[in-house]
Amino acid sequence: MIVNRDVLEAEFVPSEILHRHSEIEHLSAVLDPLQSGGRVDGALLYGPTGTGKTCTSQWLLERLEQQHDDIHTTHIDCWSNSSRAAVLHRLNEAVNGPERTRLTRSSPADEIVRKLKHDLEQPFVVILDEADQVEEEVVLYELYETPNVTTLLIANDDAEFFAPLADRVGSRLTTLPRLEFPAYEPDELVSILEERADHGLRPDAIGPDCLEVIARTADGDARVAIGILRNAAEKARATGADRISNEIVLEVA
Repeated sequence: MIVNRDVLEAEFVPSEILHRHSEIEHLSAVLDPLQSGGRVDGALLYGPTGTGKTCTSQWLLERLEQQHDDIHTTHIDCWSNSSRAAVLHRLNEAVNGPERTRLTRSSPADEIVRKLKHDLEQPFVVILDEADQVEEEVVLYELYETPNVTTLLIANDDAEFFAPLADRVGSRLTTLPRLEFPAYEPDELVSILEERADHGLRPDAIGPDCLEVIARTADGDARVAIGILRNAAEKARATGADRISNEIVLEVA
């Protein structure tokens, strides 16, 4: 039933991003100065959960790294790295490598900031995923002020993200370009699911009617839709079913 489990994970970055052409063009234009040695402060990507913010930004940064040896990138999940020290430590590891860095989690955050400003000689693009979970907003200011660092902030709502920020931080970050990611339409989710099924499941494992049921159930959220597809495939395999049926989809949804 399942031939490639990785493809059925929401975190998987496909070779092609569907239904986000304008967002890719916008973000590409924002980051374009990096390719000629210019500075880019960053951008805010916002929209409901499961609308492709993380996937799109990772897809674009992978290609940016492939095309330019002097541009580097990293992704930091602020759900699990919400403190100032954790964010800075993760960035320092990405810059210097976990085996080469001499700093530990007990190192003062100010020391990490000084080291980053000293070590970063080439452009470094940092995705701060779930940036609204950052507990100490001063780290957003510090990254903004660090030479060669470009910060892509990902949050669900732009107004809610900026509202609690102190003036010193907010006055700088509110100038960043904002890219909105709307919820997917049902037909868009169907084509996303078709792509995942084509590469993750054996041929004819699921029909278009089942994909439409999943798309309607997911209510615009690709992460939910992909999760339902994966769970339905697991259920079908466990029960010995030849194909994924509507009944199986509704059972796991």
